[in-house]
Amino acid sequence: MAKRAFIFIYTFILLSGLTVSASISRIGDSERFEGNLTASDDFDNKGIINGDVMVYGARIKNTGDVSGDFIGFSFSGCDISGSVGGNVRTASGNLRISSQVYKNITVFTGDAYFTPQARIRGSTYLACGKARLYGVYEKNLFIYGQNITLGGEYKGNVTINGGSSNKIIIEEGASFHGRFIHHGSIPLENPPANYEFIKTDNYKSNLSGILIKSIFIPTALFLFVLIINKYFKEVFEKSVKRLKVSFIKCFLYGLLNILQIILLLIITLIISVSAYFCNAPFISAAVIFVFISFIIFLYSLCMFSFFYFIVSFIFKNSRKILKILYSVILILFITTAFNVINYFFNTEMIINILKCGLFSFSFIIGVGSINYKRERKS
Repeated sequence: MAKRAFIFIYTFILLSGLTVSASISRIGDSERFEGNLTASDDFDNKGIINGDVMVYGARIKNTGDVSGDFIGFSFSGCDISGSVGGNVRTASGNLRISSQVYKNITVFTGDAYFTPQARIRGSTYLACGKARLYGVYEKNLFIYGQNITLGGEYKGNVTINGGSSNKIIIEEGASFHGRFIHHGSIPLENPPANYEFIKTDNYKSNLSGILIKSIFIPTALFLFVLIINKYFKEVFEKSVKRLKVSFIKCFLYGLLNILQIILLLIITLIISVSAYFCNAPFISAAVIFVFISFIIFLYSLCMFSFFYFIVSFIFKNSRKILKILYSVILILFITTAFNVINYFFNTEMIINILKCGLFSFSFIIGVGSINYKRERKS
């Protein structure tokens, strides 16, 4: 069954790739394209497109005109220097906009640069690591980032969300007509007019809050596992047997399962984005919801499988339900210890690396032990 599912997924991806690859990826200076356009290669538009554009490519460049929405996904960079009559929605390594956009902009990028020639008639929503924003913004601007340079004209409200490392530079000549709302840990030294500072502590919380969170999450997971245990009574015991037979094989099989999950994620994104592009946002949201629910279910099951394996060595003769309870206590102890250490010693980066490594390893081992079917009979 697993082989058939994998073959189906792989075939679907190949067919999707062939379908998208058949689309147009380059339009010359004197060319005009009527209707919606999709592309999966490096995209370069120098002409006129009377419709929407959706692009998957290493590099995206638009110097022509697009009458509809422009949706781009790029591993490298996206350069928009031609006018866009609709919305711009991009996710890329870096983004450069030096033209007029008539509706809203939604951007997820590492480095965003809006040149002085940029004119945004709608609202701008920006999540990035670094942003240099010049030009004219006729409506509201929302930024979540770390290093922000503002040097344009902002006719609506400007809202910035940043942590303690946030650096905001307001260049000479920048003008603000609306409210300037800053969520952060340190206020600006020379703020503009209508400046509002809202202090936020993203990484500090009181000890009682840490303890409550550390107790609530494992308790919720424990109740979830009790439901699983009612319908999958032998799952944990079989996973323990498989780990005892071959720990390394379960780990390698878990890595293979991770690759399959990544392929499933790619398919989910393709279906979700395509549905949204075809004016079916409900289907797009439903696909994402189903995928996230599946991942939460799988993660809970696999993580508990690994900790159940550890507990089984310590409490060999205990009942199954007690082993599950001891697994929850072990997870509770580990998460609480991580949070308390971070609270007293402020070692957030190290703690996050350790937590991510531990739970990622437990997930890989767990998914491998649950799905690995070729263990010796014992």
